[in-house]
Amino acid sequence: MEGTMRGVCKMRPGKGAEYRTDLPIPRIGDDEVLMRVRASAICGTDLHIYSWNEWAANRMKNLPIVFGHETAGEIVEVGRNVSGWQVGDRISVETHIPCNHCFQCENDRRHICENMKLFGVTEPGAFAEYAPVPKDCIVRLGDGVSYEMGAMLEAMGAEVSYDEAASTVSAKRDGVELAMTLGQTGLTITENGETRTQEMDAAPYINPNNNRTYVPVRYAAEAFGYNVGWDSSSRTVILADVDALFGDATFELMDSFSAYCAKKESGQNMSVTGNLSLDMTDKSGQFLPEPLKIKGSVDGVIGEKGVQLTGKLNAAGLDKLANVPIWVKLLSDVSAELRLDLDSMTLYVSAPNVLTEGNTWYSVDLGAYQAQLLAGLGMNQLAQAEEVSIREALVMVMRSLPLDNSANSYAMLKEMAQLYTDMLSDQVFTRNGSKYTAKTVLDGLVELETTLTKKGDDVVSVDLKMTASAEEEGMKMDITMTEHASPDKVDIAMDMTVSGDEAEVIFHMDLNCLPTAKAPQTQPPKGVTVTPVA
Repeated sequence: MEGTMRGVCKMRPGKGAEYRTDLPIPRIGDDEVLMRVRASAICGTDLHIYSWNEWAANRMKNLPIVFGHETAGEIVEVGRNVSGWQVGDRISVETHIPCNHCFQCENDRRHICENMKLFGVTEPGAFAEYAPVPKDCIVRLGDGVSYEMGAMLEAMGAEVSYDEAASTVSAKRDGVELAMTLGQTGLTITENGETRTQEMDAAPYINPNNNRTYVPVRYAAEAFGYNVGWDSSSRTVILADVDALFGDATFELMDSFSAYCAKKESGQNMSVTGNLSLDMTDKSGQFLPEPLKIKGSVDGVIGEKGVQLTGKLNAAGLDKLANVPIWVKLLSDVSAELRLDLDSMTLYVSAPNVLTEGNTWYSVDLGAYQAQLLAGLGMNQLAQAEEVSIREALVMVMRSLPLDNSANSYAMLKEMAQLYTDMLSDQVFTRNGSKYTAKTVLDGLVELETTLTKKGDDVVSVDLKMTASAEEEGMKMDITMTEHASPDKVDIAMDMTVSGDEAEVIFHMDLNCLPTAKAPQTQPPKGVTVTPVA
């Protein structure tokens, strides 16, 4: 097809893009089709290209180029090596373009192709009237499914179809199949051979004015594993494919440690002991007439049936403070006990002279909040899975985080995924004998070092060391934290010093866990008064 077209083009490095009316209509290759673009969506990647951040500068070396990759349209020309497709077919586009020749592609791992290209990033895209589409990237769009829906669902990597006889919209992605019927609020989800139905708060429908199909996107996205949020200030829906944020990262070493702990820790109770100290000195004497010295301790037992912990806190110097509430001064000498019965999901607390008097305990029925709490943490899925990998657990937790800011919520998730990847993924560890070590630096301030110890086929322990140091005019801060974790021993220690011209703060904390034959007491002592708290 000859002629020119309109389109948005990234002409040169730097912020911005140009709307052009003189772009040549692409000439397709033998393995491509030419698509007339009917709808395109703007992705966060497109914003990176427009603003020209570090990722875009490193990835895009073929300017000028039409960008945009979330799209749908119809075929207007077919390459000679393309079969099964014809002019007029309605399609959407898969972004990733494998080479089909490298080792990964030849071993059925095209998703990690060594020479991967990207439609609308490294190759011409869809912010134009026409776009060349490689045959491997064509996804059929069912009749009755709007182009807008096809463009939107491309962002979720879904293949969409429409059964006119049954008035049913279907979508498939990574072994998950969804079906929703026009006018009905039930969403059918089929995964791993099992089918369940979820109630939606709105039914899909066809707008008679434009004959377009509209579906509740939130439920489809969540069923495909997306975190879905809403920015009320900008009236923007936020869709985040959390699993994709981890890219090709694997966590087999951490999975090995998790499996080893599960095997060794089954049924055993752990004793807990810990101490903390906090020394604060006001060199001016304006706020603290005398140094404040706080010491605390905790000890108890954690087991499968429950938890029993006793804590003590002593703060020398609080009684010297003026103009503070009386409850603050009560903290100068505090003891408290916590007992948790996991069978009844009841928490019991006693804190004489602070929360309770004499032999009074407070109880909280956690069972009333359990379903809401588990749903909020995304733990229902975690509990239902017999074996959950570290990556799956991280994804589940990140899917539960609230997204309410279209400007930075996605960036927050991306940074979190990068942090986990830099700390725990197999790709960052270097082996030296039985030791695997990974080092990373956060924001140029915090240094993290993770060491795994392997014995035979099992990773048997994890050691973490974190150091941070910052200095500004008149003040310096140093932090060191270490943690050792194994099935038979957990040690955590933290030291922090903040010193300046006017004040000095020194903090220390340590916590130790060891196996014990002692079981936790999960009920209050006999003869005490128990007061329920709603």
